Amino acid sequence: MESRNWNTASGAEVLALIRGDRGNRPLVDPALAGGLRAWLQDASYEAGEGTEPVLATPFQFGFATPASTRTPVAKLLGQLTTTLFIQRFTAPQALDPVMAACEQLRGRGMDAAIDELLASKDRLYMEEIAGQIRRQWPQLPSHWFPRFRQPMAVELSGRALRLYATPSLILGPPAKTVASVCLVQTVSGPIMEGHRRGGRLLALIETLRSGAIPFQVVTNSVDTGEIEADLIDEAKVIITTRELASAIVEGSDLTRPQTHPNILSQPAPGMAA
Repeated sequence: MESRNWNTASGAEVLALIRGDRGNRPLVDPALAGGLRAWLQDASYEAGEGTEPVLATPFQFGFATPASTRTPVAKLLGQLTTTLFIQRFTAPQALDPVMAACEQLRGRGMDAAIDELLASKDRLYMEEIAGQIRRQWPQLPSHWFPRFRQPMAVELSGRALRLYATPSLILGPPAKTVASVCLVQTVSGPIMEGHRRGGRLLALIETLRSGAIPFQVVTNSVDTGEIEADLIDEAKVIITTRELASAIVEGSDLTRPQTHPNILSQPAPGMAA
């Protein structure tokens, strides 16, 4: 399956992109997730006992950079753009979307960065982003079962291997015989190959977590308006598993950040770069 780039699609075009071609969605292979789990567990075993726990997130996997290396303002912008995106659907009548989003993020160790942003020209930039999101994205049908910032976590090999992500939006009911889930990630700036790689890890985590591959991962640049859909199939998930297994065996820094949070109870950094 190929990817589709609709650039600055909006309104009904976005809904059509999200829906995709229902007649071209992949079938669910009930044995796939088990095989991928075994592959990653073998890689963890080959890496050797006593090594640091492996924690892989879409940002780290996509850009080969631990999220801990980002500045406080960069982390805030990632969280803020995601919050503005979610606010489009949960609080569409907010009079000051940026202030409302900032207040929602207070108390998470970013208060100083929030105050700095609100006093700078970055506030105007974020107001433009809020407007762009509202112009581009219509309200979502309730029967698509939208879930916002729902944590996705997989632990393997006795917690020696941890995969974690919080996509901005998950759509679709659990799959039975045909893939039915669409994952949406929001990013800042032009869509880069690192974002696409991170999206493939999202697809892998969803496969391991639910037992069924998603039919696509949609990436939306909230400031440029660029939006593209990566149509997922088994081949793409297998390639991502191979790349992740190689990184585990080789001890790549991209899977070994300095700290290892309890991924089942703490939020992950925003995906936006």
